[in-house]
Amino acid sequence: DGDAGLAAPQVYKKKPVEALKLFDQAQSAGVPRAAHASDHGLAYDLVGDNARAQEFYRLALQQAPDDQTTLRLALSQAISGDQAASERTLLPMLQHRDLAAYRTRAFALAALGKTDEAVSIAVATMGSVRVGDPTDPATICGPLISAAQRDRVEGYLRSAVEQGGSFALGGGRPSGESFERGYWVEPTVITGLDNSSRAAQEEIFGPVLPVLAHDGDDDAVRIANESPYGLSGAVTGPAERARAVAARIRTGTMAVNGGVWFAADAPFGGYKQSGIGREMGVAGFEEYLQLKLVAEKA
Repeated sequence: DGDAGLAAPQVYKKKPVEALKLFDQAQSAGVPRAAHASDHGLAYDLVGDNARAQEFYRLALQQAPDDQTTLRLALSQAISGDQAASERTLLPMLQHRDLAAYRTRAFALAALGKTDEAVSIAVATMGSVRVGDPTDPATICGPLISAAQRDRVEGYLRSAVEQGGSFALGGGRPSGESFERGYWVEPTVITGLDNSSRAAQEEIFGPVLPVLAHDGDDDAVRIANESPYGLSGAVTGPAERARAVAARIRTGTMAVNGGVWFAADAPFGGYKQSGIGREMGVAGFEEYLQLKLVAEKA
């Protein structure tokens, strides 16, 4: 469903009040109106699903072909090496600063015979995720934004079962009085899928983690790159080997052994259908500039 930074309020069709407040704060802070108003916009940074991103890009090119337009879509993966990542290292590896609460794909251990071990760690990790009131600092997983989004996530869960998957954890809605209001989905771990499944190929935007098996580094890289998206990823393992794997994966950002890539001075963006351009850092500023070359006779 989509979010936007300093763009038109209608982009926030699920959260219009937040968008209006954002624009008010931008004006109060002295941000030029042209940087955030839809009728004077010079630049937009939009995040959303593929169909909406393509439509925004088409409209932007029609209405202002010289504008610098950045579109991002998220699909992330986490890859572990021969040894299973521990619960302590797996949760930070799965957490994501962007729209998705968790990286949407995790590849199991290199040795196919150790997949059960990897699934057990994924279940223990996702099972430790505290679900509850999002205003409670101890909560990691709150409700989804709307009934429509919950229906969408549950559609992925049904699809996973239809395509041969099963739930090692969750798969439904949490029960109890505190969950009677809101649009809840349990933290869920899916096993038994291959990389062609919808749950592996598409962003779910919910607390759902498919675990896929791979048969060594080459196979893990192949699976990771068999996606139309490439926003983010993570690799754990011996440092030299993990860096070599990270270099071969077509994503805009990669974390190696717990590295944190998100910072105000670090350019953020994706490959393939995960984006055009970058935000933050020097590269982020350059998205809003046009270069001119002026040559004079010596």
